[in-house]
Amino acid sequence: MKVKWNVRARNKLQEIVNYIAEDNPTAAIKYGNEIFSRTEKLLEFPNAGLVYQVNGQHIIRKIVIGKTKTIFYRATDNAIYILALHDNRQLLKSQKK
Repeated sequence: MKVKWNVRARNKLQEIVNYIAEDNPTAAIKYGNEIFSRTEKLLEFPNAGLVYQVNGQHIIRKIVIGKTKTIFYRATDNAIYILALHDNRQLLKSQKK
């Protein structure tokens, strides 16, 4: 089994890391490493996240890292698919109404 990032999630991570690096490159590296470390742990415990949404047979889960980061993912027998990364200091699209 392996971790696979979708393009949107990977781009969001890169955007956040680049933003942090403008002021604090060390913190940016720490941020990225923390995200990768937590997603790799999902390989051992794929059902560790809270169920966020159920779409037919697809279960989307989320894990919260600290108070500021949420990772949305889907686990299969073959991979952990990272679907989105969210900074909790921003509103989710569903909350903007």
